[in-house]
Amino acid sequence: MANRTRDPEGRLSLETVLSPEQAGRAADVLAALSGLSKSAVKDAMAKGAAWWRRGDRGPTVRLRRAT
Repeated sequence: MANRTRDPEGRLSLETVLSPEQAGRAADVLAALSGLSKSAVKDAMAKGAAWWRRGDRGPTVRLRRAT
């Protein structure tokens, strides 16, 4: 289950934990969870809007490519 919120300026914030069975291409997974179109997700990723972290202790890194 994804935690979706919007800030006062209308920006979407999405935080979730994925299981190995849910793994896939980042753009596909984010589009399914956010309700945004795949092209909108790819555009946001290109602009630096997508971040991810593997596990509790891993570094948080920015996703820029949709693959």
